[in-house]
Amino acid sequence: MSAALFSIRPIPTLLVAVYYFFFLRRAAKFWGAPTEKRPVLILIGIVSLLIGCVMLRLRGSFVLFVLYVMLFGLLLDFVHLLLHRPLRKTKWSAVWRCGLIPVLIAAILLPYGYYHMRDVRRTTYTLVSGKLDAPYRILFVSDLHFGTAMDAERLQAYCDEMEETKPDLVLLGGDIVDEATEKEEMEAAFAALGGIESTYGTYFVYGNHDRTGDGFSQQELEAAITGSGVTILCDVSIRIGELTLYGAEDASRSRLPAAELLKNAENGRFSLLLSHQPTDAEDYAGAGADLMLSGHTHGGQLWPLGWAAALLGPSCGKYQLNDMMLIVSSGICGWGYPIRTQSVSEYVVIELLPAARFPL
Repeated sequence: MSAALFSIRPIPTLLVAVYYFFFLRRAAKFWGAPTEKRPVLILIGIVSLLIGCVMLRLRGSFVLFVLYVMLFGLLLDFVHLLLHRPLRKTKWSAVWRCGLIPVLIAAILLPYGYYHMRDVRRTTYTLVSGKLDAPYRILFVSDLHFGTAMDAERLQAYCDEMEETKPDLVLLGGDIVDEATEKEEMEAAFAALGGIESTYGTYFVYGNHDRTGDGFSQQELEAAITGSGVTILCDVSIRIGELTLYGAEDASRSRLPAAELLKNAENGRFSLLLSHQPTDAEDYAGAGADLMLSGHTHGGQLWPLGWAAALLGPSCGKYQLNDMMLIVSSGICGWGYPIRTQSVSEYVVIELLPAARFPL
């Protein structure tokens, strides 16, 4: 066993193991096990440590099962701490001690999350602008993390479905692949997405995961993207019809400040910014962007992370920042786990309408 196994994530491993020791000891006592005997306690300790060791590798559905049992167990512990006196003459004590409720909730939640991840929906937003003389339909796809919960056949089916929206412009918001994606999967993902027919083509910005994989090099990634007919935008802009499309480097790397990237923004042209992470949104709004499209957050993906993400900033949906509209997609898939217990998997269609022809 490699030394690295013992060097990563020891604190989460220990915390999970300690919680499960008390959780399993309480449940074992309820079900009649002689927990006062040392061999039983040693066995419970070994099982708890093995459960804790799943934290050494954060990927995998069993990790989520362990964490959700712990989360709901802690919630029940909190309720018991607050209400154990008024409830002590009821069946509540048995419900708390038996340990089944957190296990049952997790056992129901994870299959739901598995199905929910694969239930990809179309989300449509409409934006009216006086800078436009003609309508534009934009297809926005982000956070595929190809290989996590979607194979090539399913992706192609969704690409066919997205093509039926007849987009004028296809925008890929980053994290199409990640560190777990193999080279063949990476090539298949961009081939499918690059094959979506549109009026003005397909454009891509890097996310924080696209260039982290060991399965392919940076050169192989760029070759697959451009070879699929997709244009990479990295701190550059391009004119498309009445639009000026700006593509920002990911916030995890050194990139141009908002004012410098949008320094050529013209008052008479619609400025559309594509940036993987919805960070620096206020700076982009102040620099003259009319619409900013981002992903990255996954809408939380795993309950209750979505609630926490919403407290920290834009998480999922539509936001108005001065004169700029910010749209954050929860992504067409998710990272790490083939499970989504919060928000939805989606691709986004934005209808840009000229104010003169389509008054609100």
